Amino acid sequence: MPKVMMFGDSITYGCFANACGWADKLKEHIGRKPMTMDKWWLVYNLGIPGDTTTGILQRFKVETDARKSDGINVIITLAIGTNDAVYIRSEKSFRTPLPLFKKNLEKIAKMAGKLSKNVVLLTMPPVDEGLIGPKLPDIPRHLSNKDIERYNKITKTIAKKHKFYLLDMYNELKKLNYKKLFSDGVHPNALGYKKMFAIVKRHLRKKKII
Repeated sequence: MPKVMMFGDSITYGCFANACGWADKLKEHIGRKPMTMDKWWLVYNLGIPGDTTTGILQRFKVETDARKSDGINVIITLAIGTNDAVYIRSEKSFRTPLPLFKKNLEKIAKMAGKLSKNVVLLTMPPVDEGLIGPKLPDIPRHLSNKDIERYNKITKTIAKKHKFYLLDMYNELKKLNYKKLFSDGVHPNALGYKKMFAIVKRHLRKKKII
């Protein structure tokens, strides 16, 4: 009875699309697998809108302790960082400065590695700076792809260090006409979530994780 635990923020949760997000689409896909009483899957969407690495660090043990079982194969996906990388103009700082982001993610990685041999880290998707970028003067918070790349570099380093599978969602979406895949510059629309699901499914099947 494999258990899939998908940690993340509003993009994992599936906000702003009037349709299932990529994580719920993956849950539906896995739910169509042939099941028996001896072999069936449990899939949990543990995305929380607005969450950061600080939030996941605080809840990771509680969430996993409530769901893990001895002898059960656990698969963990971690897609986090977009809210960490938000620049707050009034504070003249990022919500989670890079050193703290790295410290948080390292702690989460250590806990995840003890729990599962199948840990997948996703890089943050790109954003449409025309809707949420630093050149817009009237928004209190902004995101830029340059900053996202800096945070993603840390995610890549930690994935390599812990020998986790890295799914580079940033580069996968950059290959597409990605600006048409977002509803507000940050959150995917229905097509965007469909594309993200297809990317995640392809990678997980390639690595024989699902």
